Amino acid sequence: RVCVMNAGRNEAIRTVESLFESPDTLSSSLLSGCKNYSRAEAIGDRRVRAIDWNAELECAAPVSSDIRYIGVRAHYVRMAGERPGANTISCRVVRVTRDVFHTIVSLAPVGTQQENDFSRIRMETSHACAEKLRRGDTISVEIKPNDVMLLKK
Repeated sequence: RVCVMNAGRNEAIRTVESLFESPDTLSSSLLSGCKNYSRAEAIGDRRVRAIDWNAELECAAPVSSDIRYIGVRAHYVRMAGERPGANTISCRVVRVTRDVFHTIVSLAPVGTQQENDFSRIRMETSHACAEKLRRGDTISVEIKPNDVMLLKK
């Protein structure tokens, strides 16, 4: 069992599995190893505006008014196919780093003006998928609605 401290206050005690499967605050998501965040605001029952990514995203879960961030694990960000899905974001490749088991691609969503802690998107993909990517390329990535984590402050 684990309890996350958030701004000097205890969050609910939960199992480690629950923390990793469905973190519900920015602090618990950071602790669980999630790499991608954006400030967010609800724009519908199952839609959010990802402020730092200049994108609107469909969510599998209902969006409550107290949602302040969204999180997406790096291995859930995928290059969009020929027929992009609901949550497609056009990005510029900032860096491509080959790791032992996968390639890490740092992306800047097109239309974002500033660099801040949440403005970059990290995609972890296979070496084969990333082999032709170069810095400066523009690609589209997609995130499935059930991979968007809705996070409170």
